[in-house]
Amino acid sequence: MKNKLTEQQRIDEVLSKIFSALIRKKMGKTVQDMVKKNPKIKKSVDNLNKGIDDFNDAFRQEYGDEYADRVKRDVQNLLK
Repeated sequence: MKNKLTEQQRIDEVLSKIFSALIRKKMGKTVQDMVKKNPKIKKSVDNLNKGIDDFNDAFRQEYGDEYADRVKRDVQNLLK
């Protein structure tokens, strides 16, 4: 019989995937230069960063700072 994941485990899994995708997306010097030189790309990056901040704020509001910090630490440990 297959074990079903609890709701908390599903949330953890989704958040881990989201955060790891965002953290792994490192920009090289060439990409940074493109962002600086192209206003459309710069605006898109700014919007992405704002979206990440909004998500972080909403997540912390919904689940609390302690849990959000724990998820952050777990994601960082996964990426090492």
